[in-house]
Amino acid sequence: MLPQLSNIIYDMQNKQIKQQKYEAEVVKRKQGIENARNERELRESQDQRQNSFVENFESGELVH
Repeated sequence: MLPQLSNIIYDMQNKQIKQQKYEAEVVKRKQGIENARNERELRESQDQRQNSFVENFESGELVH
């Protein structure tokens, strides 16, 4: 009876470890997705500012 109990405890601990690893991986992937989105939004914002500057420069709006 005692060996069965230790096997059950071992299995429960093993499942808990696997669950923790899975949850850590989910958090890591979610953070990666969020970082990629932030980088993309930053690039888009920089591109928009650059394009606006070029348009203003070419139209003569930046000349005093």
